[in-house]
Amino acid sequence: MHAHSRCRVCGNCKAALVASLRDEGSRVIYVGDGSNDRFGASHADLVFARDRLAAVCGEKGIPFTLWRDFHDLVRPGFPGFTAAPITPLCEPRGKEVN
Repeated sequence: MHAHSRCRVCGNCKAALVASLRDEGSRVIYVGDGSNDRFGASHADLVFARDRLAAVCGEKGIPFTLWRDFHDLVRPGFPGFTAAPITPLCEPRGKEVN
């Protein structure tokens, strides 16, 4: 679905997906750990990297925040974390929403 027409390195071109999201006006936060994630990360607004991606970002000068597990990414106070306001469209606990 997101293959690149001229590059055959990846079957799913993460850079093309990130670029298209940014073209649509989205802010892209990229989370990855592998060397192929470098392509998408290089186009993102904010990068959370670990393992091989962290090494590549360091080598290439791509700014990133190191993470260990997904709990880091959702912990309040973690760099880049901004809590979204809660706007319930339903009430899973059985209360009525106006």
